Amino acid sequence: MNTFNVALHIKAKHGALYKHIQERGMTQTDFAKIINVGGSTVCKWFNLKDYPRSKESMNKICTYLKVLPENLFPNFCRDKKFLAIHKECVVYQEIPVDFLPFNKIKELPYIDYNSPENQYAVKEREENILHILKTLTPKEDLIIRLAFGIGEEKALTYDQISTKLRLSKGRVLQIHAKAIRKLKHPHRLEQLRKV
Repeated sequence: MNTFNVALHIKAKHGALYKHIQERGMTQTDFAKIINVGGSTVCKWFNLKDYPRSKESMNKICTYLKVLPENLFPNFCRDKKFLAIHKECVVYQEIPVDFLPFNKIKELPYIDYNSPENQYAVKEREENILHILKTLTPKEDLIIRLAFGIGEEKALTYDQISTKLRLSKGRVLQIHAKAIRKLKHPHRLEQLRKV
């Protein structure tokens, strides 16, 4: 019997904190603004990589969410060993090929990208992506556009980008990696998913 592997990515999240914030109809970014901390700090709390270390932050959170600190961040969450644990894993499951309903998969419709309505949609999507890229620094924006061939730019290799911008290849890689990290921020990621 033919089989193939299916990967399942599992990532631990702070369910209690997420639940309290969702009940108030907020995002992580909204929550960060209310308690006056950075979005990346709240992201670390959500991913169980850190906890509110200052008493002031802890009191603000617990007062706002109306919950006790030990209920939201119990002692094990503050343990250095727990914080050091990698909280993501990929599980592979072997699935038989005949398990998939290939006969039920419909053929994808043909899309004519040259039709006026589709050209408008493609142009609008491109403008939205460029708008999101403008939230990066000018250099990050340019390197992302050059690396992926976005807008009027043609996709270039890191060597070509470093030559064009007169930067070392290592520096280009650093800026590119930082820009990608910024684009993965929940707020920007949500905007990109809408595109």
